[in-house]
Amino acid sequence: EGVWAIYTPDADLYVEDLRGVEDGPSRQEDDFDPEWLPDQVVVGGLGLDRQILGPPALAELLPEDALRYLEAPERMLKEDGDCHCDVVPYWDATLRNSPRAYKDFIRHLYKIGYLDVTLEPKERAGMFFVKKSDGVRIRLIIDARRGNARFRDPPGISLATSEAFARFELEHHIANPDMEAGIDTPVLSVGLSDVKDCFHRMVQPKWLREYFCLDPVPAHWLGLGGTLLGDHRLRDDDLIFPMPAPLCMGFSWSLYYAQKVNQHLMSRIPTLACSRLFSDRSEPVVIKSGHSEAQPSHHFVYVDNLGILSTDACALNHSLSQVTKVFYDHRLDLHPGEVKHEAVDTLGCRVDGVKHVTTLKPSRAHKVRQALRGLLQRGKCSGRLLENIIGHLTYSFLMARPMLSIFDRVYKFIKRHYDAKAVLWPSVRDELTAALGGIIFCQADWNRGWNKLVSASDASLEGYGVCASKWPINIVQSVGRLQERERFRRTARHSARESALEQARLSPDGSVDQRDAYEAGFDIDHGFREVPHELLKEDNWSVKLMGKWKHRENIYELESLALLKAFSRIARGRFGHDTRQLLLVDNMAVCLAFSRCRSKNRRVLNIIRKFSAWSLARNVACAIRWVPSELNAADKPSRTQGIKADPNTFPTSYIKADDSKQSEKLGVQLRQPHNISFADSESRGVGSLVGHAESGRKTPWRPNTPGQSQRAEANSRSPKTEQPPQAPRIQGVRLLQGVGTTFLEDQVVTKQVQKYYQKEVDQLLEYVKRQGLAFEKDEDIDGGIVLYMNKCFWSGEQAHKGEKLLAAFMHQRPRFGRLGSRKLPRAWRALKGWRRLTPARSRRPWPLSVWTAVACELRRQNHTRMAVYVMVALSSYARPAELLRSTTYSLVPPVRLATAEWTLLLSPEHLERPGKTGEYDLSVALDSSYLKPWCQTVFELLRKQHASTPLWDFDYGDFVTEFHKACKALSLDLSPYQMRHSGPSIDRANNWRTALEVQKRGGWKSARSMMRYEKSARLGAAFLELPLKLRHHCQWCEEHLGDVILGRRAPLAPP
Repeated sequence: EGVWAIYTPDADLYVEDLRGVEDGPSRQEDDFDPEWLPDQVVVGGLGLDRQILGPPALAELLPEDALRYLEAPERMLKEDGDCHCDVVPYWDATLRNSPRAYKDFIRHLYKIGYLDVTLEPKERAGMFFVKKSDGVRIRLIIDARRGNARFRDPPGISLATSEAFARFELEHHIANPDMEAGIDTPVLSVGLSDVKDCFHRMVQPKWLREYFCLDPVPAHWLGLGGTLLGDHRLRDDDLIFPMPAPLCMGFSWSLYYAQKVNQHLMSRIPTLACSRLFSDRSEPVVIKSGHSEAQPSHHFVYVDNLGILSTDACALNHSLSQVTKVFYDHRLDLHPGEVKHEAVDTLGCRVDGVKHVTTLKPSRAHKVRQALRGLLQRGKCSGRLLENIIGHLTYSFLMARPMLSIFDRVYKFIKRHYDAKAVLWPSVRDELTAALGGIIFCQADWNRGWNKLVSASDASLEGYGVCASKWPINIVQSVGRLQERERFRRTARHSARESALEQARLSPDGSVDQRDAYEAGFDIDHGFREVPHELLKEDNWSVKLMGKWKHRENIYELESLALLKAFSRIARGRFGHDTRQLLLVDNMAVCLAFSRCRSKNRRVLNIIRKFSAWSLARNVACAIRWVPSELNAADKPSRTQGIKADPNTFPTSYIKADDSKQSEKLGVQLRQPHNISFADSESRGVGSLVGHAESGRKTPWRPNTPGQSQRAEANSRSPKTEQPPQAPRIQGVRLLQGVGTTFLEDQVVTKQVQKYYQKEVDQLLEYVKRQGLAFEKDEDIDGGIVLYMNKCFWSGEQAHKGEKLLAAFMHQRPRFGRLGSRKLPRAWRALKGWRRLTPARSRRPWPLSVWTAVACELRRQNHTRMAVYVMVALSSYARPAELLRSTTYSLVPPVRLATAEWTLLLSPEHLERPGKTGEYDLSVALDSSYLKPWCQTVFELLRKQHASTPLWDFDYGDFVTEFHKACKALSLDLSPYQMRHSGPSIDRANNWRTALEVQKRGGWKSARSMMRYEKSARLGAAFLELPLKLRHHCQWCEEHLGDVILGRRAPLAPP
């Protein structure tokens, strides 16, 4: 009864329909009429048209490492409190709506041995069908979502996707160079087969079947009336629960078990005893040219797909026959195998063993390309559809991993518009357009050899260093072919630093700045093969680049920039193309991010995109390995004091120009925003994907041109110390352009405000030009502005339009400012009249109980951190975006003899991002009475994060979406910025703070500015406008806020 408590609608009626089916014409037990099923459901198409009785038990096929899960259910099952699931299983419409069709289909499945029955179901499931790739046959799927919710995630497995086939290598080994022309290149043959009905041939134990029970049927349907089921003798009308006997397609552990079974059986093939199983995470397949002796074969297993690779076609045929025999001995059938060596299509790839190249399967490439073109032409779609397309693109781009760095905004679009159609954002269109053009890069040449030159890079907060060394080619191959991510496995915990230093016979002194792999479900493999420490000695390396950062960034970004410098230096060189390159870094996060070509950090992602552009343009496959900083030769150059500042890290406007070409260069600079660097234009030439980087982000670093690289290298060896850069003399040129301000004067406002000011002035000048007004003398300028103000007023604009217009005009013409020599008396008078006719309006404040109701509703929707964010924003008066930028470092606990309360540090100086008023280190004590009962527990949990981790795990767009959902549930019309208006009003209304304290806490420069926010008298009036039930609900939320946040009391649903 408990299992079926959440039954499908009209469940009782459906069971009665099942009982009443026998009231119709009688049918023989052996009858099966497929016309009851959907048109596409043909029994033969299901692959279940013959007996599957007698298949092997899953426990008989599994190796010991996988069998231990099956023999101990507690290793697979979650705790009872962690398995809540209210999903209603999905059913095929015909089976759901037609009891007779359901009866016939269940009887047939039971007859062929697919179903078992029980009286004690543990969980229920649904059943539906999907078409196979040929569009004719269909696949039976069990909707096991409810059952899956009761199981832990299965252990990870490594499969061979397109990435594994793209890493194939052809290693040329020629003992006598004079014989090179006479040596034949080996031909790689591929043998393919697959297991018939793989999942349906492996019988799961009875305890596992009971988690996937189908809708109950009367016992006499299956001819079980009067038989014993357990200790119970069944009557004809007893309801029994059918359940799949073999592995379910839909069960989260089925793929793991099928993969383990097939891998285990392949390892028992006699002729494959010396064969190596390869996958995405393993070392690549290497075919050696110039060897007369037989080469070892390789094989792969992708669930039910089996493949063997060898240069000996005869031995390959013999191996395939043995594979068939071994699987048949274990009662598993295979489809007939085939051996090919040219244009072999497998797993969405085309492997050519003659031309030694791997490409996408042409049909797959065509479908992906056409899907992208259709989507871009349509211009709108749902997140669900886009997720499907991105999934196909991701698999395709595993063949050229640098292409994966394109995707960023698409993930935000998918999350925000998952179930609803929406117009594609311009940034999403850019990324999809780049992906469409980048499909041509989905091919891999096996002939790319390894570069003997190995590069190591490092960065500190002060500077960077790049070193190089030449290694023996066999060592480069051995180190480069092992992927760093293979270090992380589910074994005993071990530190990556300790492993490397242990092999180097050093002591692991110092702290390790890396995330705890154990929390992510991984440990570090103690036996992982490290980079040979003998080759990391400082004497073997030479410094190639060193410099000083001009701009301060966090170390993650600086390490990424240093790695990009190291690689771009090689890629520009004579031998930096059509090769495989080994790069060394001492930052594990950078190593893994660049290896995967992905990062959640937008700035690092932009750097990865530039890195990827070089990789694609020069056809270089990069292998990035980690070494401890104690053994990194580039560590010392990056920390050397007194090194020259790198001119390529300056903004464009800082670079000193030649006096003879001063005006020409400055003219170009002044027509560009200051944050546009050479990196943007250069990388667009290398690859279009860089052009789709985040717009508006300041990128202080610029890669060197070849000439600049040599100069920087020479300068780094020079003992002279460079003088601080001089600002160019640009005032005269800018005055000639009619701008009238210097660089320092422009910094009074942010770049975003500068753009807004420029837009306001452009509109004014457009109006003057259209009206044919004179605009040279002071009286003409004053009169023109007055006429434009009147035009804006009659168009319905508010007075703030005029205020910003004058501010923009005075910013570009400082002499018209309050301290200038030129005046605009009529314009100021017109603005005063405009203000009187359209008085300013402030956002409406709401009382504390309303905001606690919003927080409780967010908590009810499982957005606990958003609920905390609302209350912290209300208490701190912080602007929403400013508070979202806070990191764990900004949350300061009470310190004896310093602060008695938890403190929030906004706009810390080390991040070099001031607040709206241009100030740093704005301290706000989180001492509000409504925070104290519960904030200690919550803040201590938040403080456990790394200091650089964002305090909030969501962005502003995510918060606004969930905030509006909560407000809609409460029938409230609120905006996030009203928290900044409500906080001061609440404190003043309750006399918790004086007006001066409120002004200081909110960072308002004057009492007049503060009065625009503090409207305590409106709180009571606003609250009384709410319905009575909602007011009672808000008051309850205010009283029990702490218990709701801490999970001691369940939040109430809105009235």
